[in-house]
Amino acid sequence: DLAHGLSESADRVLELINENLVSPREIQQRAAKRRGHGCEAEVARVVHACGVRFFPEDKHTHPMGAKDPHVDLAKLEVAERNKGKTHSFDLVIVDADETVRVVMQSLIHTSDPGQYGVNKSDETVDIHREIQDANARLPGRHDVEHWALLDGVGFSENKVDTLNKMLAVLDAFFQLNTLFKVPLRLHRLGLCSVKAIQFSAAYTEDDVNVIKAKYVPNDVTVLGPDDEASVSGLTKIPAGCADVYV
Repeated sequence: DLAHGLSESADRVLELINENLVSPREIQQRAAKRRGHGCEAEVARVVHACGVRFFPEDKHTHPMGAKDPHVDLAKLEVAERNKGKTHSFDLVIVDADETVRVVMQSLIHTSDPGQYGVNKSDETVDIHREIQDANARLPGRHDVEHWALLDGVGFSENKVDTLNKMLAVLDAFFQLNTLFKVPLRLHRLGLCSVKAIQFSAAYTEDDVNVIKAKYVPNDVTVLGPDDEASVSGLTKIPAGCADVYV
């Protein structure tokens, strides 16, 4: 009945329906996708600036078109897609020998994700367990770490059933404002060499002391607000609310 009625509508009526009902929804979907991929590109940009390899190799420059790599969760190796045996990740970080060292998932929720968010967080926890089991079964190699970019106000609607369960198990997690944790973690894994970090005015001295104790390795210098001259010869990487020097 609806299709028949629309078929007899004037072109202007159809244009109004498209402009006010169809297009806005499509625009929202595209915008949401761009936001998510844009956040992933920011993570890739920081990793690339650290001189560390990852897949997809063009994630930092072409995030919308980058094809998510699959990892065999039993072997912890990059592999072709195989339903039930592999899982896709938004970023896979490898060492110089192309051995997988980190797999990362991106979960950006700018609105209440509802049951989808609950299911996605459950899946993330299950994947973490599979990675841990594989690490225990595969001696003689570095453990693969499981990271996640967890951001967006949508998580505030149901933290217990989404965010909290992931924070409790992941090897590392971060937001866009705390991307400085990425180079610091890569440094701990021996994949890059961070020499110094300088936090923005967004953090108080007490904040910096807490962050330093929890995330900054002992061999990384924490610079004060006026210590710019002491980092000459190093590469400065803007990473959220801090600049990291490698």
